[in-house]
Amino acid sequence: MWKTVTFQTRLWAAGFLFILIPLAAVTCVAFRHNESMTSEAAAFSQALEERDLDEILRTLRSRCAAQQEKLDQKALDGLRVAREFIARQEGLSLDSGAIVPLADEIGRLVWQRCTIFRRQNDAGDFVPVSTNVATPTGARDLAKRLRPVGSDGTPNPIVAALMKGETYVGLSREDGTCFTTAYEPIHDRRNRIIGAFSIAVRRNGADDLEQTIDRLLAGRSIDLTVLDSKGSLLLSRDGDSDGVHLWDAHNERGGLVLDEICRKAALLGGDEIGSHQYRWKIPGENGARCRVARIISFAPWDWVIGTGCDRNDLYTRRDRTIEAGMTARGTIGALAGFLVLFFSLVWFVLVRSTQSLRRRPRGLVVKTVPVESNRGREEI
Repeated sequence: MWKTVTFQTRLWAAGFLFILIPLAAVTCVAFRHNESMTSEAAAFSQALEERDLDEILRTLRSRCAAQQEKLDQKALDGLRVAREFIARQEGLSLDSGAIVPLADEIGRLVWQRCTIFRRQNDAGDFVPVSTNVATPTGARDLAKRLRPVGSDGTPNPIVAALMKGETYVGLSREDGTCFTTAYEPIHDRRNRIIGAFSIAVRRNGADDLEQTIDRLLAGRSIDLTVLDSKGSLLLSRDGDSDGVHLWDAHNERGGLVLDEICRKAALLGGDEIGSHQYRWKIPGENGARCRVARIISFAPWDWVIGTGCDRNDLYTRRDRTIEAGMTARGTIGALAGFLVLFFSLVWFVLVRSTQSLRRRPRGLVVKTVPVESNRGREEI
């Protein structure tokens, strides 16, 4: 069948293949490199955008950690002063009425809340016998006992540390106010644990943290919220909703947004940062927005710190990079198609010209003229 194809067609097809194969190879290589470069550039842009949010989280967490370190040191210094004061009380009995004003004297020395407990039994129940903490009525607040087991059935870490003769420093809440409270056991002359005392330092850093938030978010369309593990909004960018309980807030599909965020935050450790995407419908808008939250936890305060914004706003540079890559890919394809058509047309013209040259006779052309024979002349 190939023999029946004209020489012109065979020549044109061969030239077309010689053009198409190299051009197709170059186009494939260009497509591959464009896709690889676009993917790497998009990933780099996304990492830069997420890094901006992460820097805000780490900066705020470092401020919290620095403030907590100061609170811990202040509480431990209060314990040292209280320990020395109690050591000077010779023949101190936690059962006597003389112990009642002792917390007032220690509180005036350290300018903090002080409570003295008496060990009630071998199980580890500690009963307050002296405190400078007052109830709303003005009486001494002696109702808060230390029990070895909490209301949820879990061991009390404070009592566990005291029974081992160790010092415990942790977070406590009283009347909606957060304190860093340090506990230390009291020993008798035979080194038996007969009681404990505590120093509570109020955490007054909310104003400083709000100023830090305002400075970090200046000129940015980013929301920042600070939650506790129970879903209460502690700090926000505008501050209008601080103190609101948001645990029942649902996303578009009916899921509990804060439950999902707090679960992820509980699995994070140290400076580790997590990410959470959810759909959120704002009242007055038709559709739901896709939101992206970057979260970090601060366990000493039971905080979950999160920054978030609309997905389209966060990944603007990444999306632009992807669009630029798609545009470049379309340009490469259009250019390859144009080159195929152009060189095919040029080759076609050359083949037609070659065919016209083949049809022309080669060498010198000589015309032949018939010559009459002598025999014919004689007959005439």
